[in-house]
Amino acid sequence: MTIQGQAFEGSVSDQASLPIEIAFLLRHGVSGFALQEAAESAGTIGCSADEALIKLGFVEAEAYYRALAIELGLAFLGGDFAVASGTRFPDGILVGLARLGERDDGLRCALAPCGQRVAWMLTRKRPFGCDLAITSPSALARAVLHARADAVAALAANELAEAEPHRSYRGAITGAQKTAAMLGATLVVAAAWLAPIATFASLTVLSGLIFFGMVVVRIAAAREPIPTKPRRRHERAPERAHRSGP
Repeated sequence: MTIQGQAFEGSVSDQASLPIEIAFLLRHGVSGFALQEAAESAGTIGCSADEALIKLGFVEAEAYYRALAIELGLAFLGGDFAVASGTRFPDGILVGLARLGERDDGLRCALAPCGQRVAWMLTRKRPFGCDLAITSPSALARAVLHARADAVAALAANELAEAEPHRSYRGAITGAQKTAAMLGATLVVAAAWLAPIATFASLTVLSGLIFFGMVVVRIAAAREPIPTKPRRRHERAPERAHRSGP
């Protein structure tokens, strides 16, 4: 198992002081100091401890979920694997659960838990079903996206048109819009033929007004106050001196 952040030394003697979702990693060779740092960062930024541990680079995602699979007594699916063609998108990715395709090893479902779900599984009576496998969220997302490529493309192409058709250009130009454009062009040509100097002057003034309006809108947008205060205020974690190990 490849563990990043081995330069962080120290240990946490009291496992109960760590969140459940990362405390078990003490038995899998992860530095207690790294786990403590992840737990404090999670409390500061408002995410689960396992998410902070992975996102901050203390432990690789595959290493974390491989250790979790060992802890739960379940199989681990790494790399690429196939999920059933009927897997729902994006539900399978959001929930972190998908039914696997036909396999010879008897595995039927892939699970990528995080946060409270990991804690729930670690505190429940084991073993779980032998047809359940643990995988990382990124691996599960790749498998679901590959299996439902058509659904992903259809959602990207049609979501806006179906939800807010008045904001979509899928229907192209309407007949009324084409008529209005042709009528406007005809009027401009006729005016230019009958009174070219007056038409040119009018178009110059009109374009100047449009440009001036664009400038006003941009200046107003630049002066618009943007709130920068966070919704939740957390105390800054104290700076710690890190001593690199061998």
